Amino acid sequence: MANPMPSMPRGEDFFREIPATKVILIAMAASFLVGLLWPPLQGLLAFRPDIPNLVTGLVTYPFVFGNDIIGLLLSGLMMFWFGGSLERSWGLRTYVLFLLGTTVAAIVVWEIGNFLLLGGLVSWFGPWLMISSVIVAWAWLNPQATILFMFVLPMRAIWIGWLDIVLLYFMMPGGVSGPRRFLLGFFALGGVALAIAFVKYQKQWGWIPRKPRAKTVKPVRHPASGPFGLLLRPYREWQRRRRIAQLERTFKLDD
Repeated sequence: MANPMPSMPRGEDFFREIPATKVILIAMAASFLVGLLWPPLQGLLAFRPDIPNLVTGLVTYPFVFGNDIIGLLLSGLMMFWFGGSLERSWGLRTYVLFLLGTTVAAIVVWEIGNFLLLGGLVSWFGPWLMISSVIVAWAWLNPQATILFMFVLPMRAIWIGWLDIVLLYFMMPGGVSGPRRFLLGFFALGGVALAIAFVKYQKQWGWIPRKPRAKTVKPVRHPASGPFGLLLRPYREWQRRRRIAQLERTFKLDD
């Protein structure tokens, strides 16, 4: 099981224990700073329905923040806490595989929903699809851990995960009205759905330590029990008496 709380590693452990999270945090900060100096960079990293962004944007869209310094600080803090905890629990390779899978799945499922319900693909950028998958994965991995929501209200991790899912469902289709809004909300959950499935797979078949199952001890049956034992009981009794008689004769000869 992962650490019961998303702990901050010590300074000397930051670069050694969570290299992938470190690279993501540096990339977020660099993208934000370069985007301020050269705004066209945001268009190069965002997901757009044209080439090459239709392909490259599947991975780079979480690193576009616009001028949202608050969003940068919050997303960096979430990645540092929850992402760092996942990386220390799973290791580099599994953690990177998780991030790539959930990040791509989130935008692909979201764009499928836009294509089916709105008639086309839309441009998209921002870190919250990736961050939500990380938070939900950590919550499902540590459901009974207690954290301070908004640094004030203590809540179980599992409820933080469900709150994240509810916010995604209602806030992602923000500009859509009517029945399509409620349908489109389900397509915002592709990344978190894969995150939950990934955690369950890791618990069952992967490398996450899990509580060993209690071994059931089967009762040992006596050789003479059962229907065949009842039939052989007279024969075994005759053999027993025969061995006793042989022992008695042997001791008499020795005397």
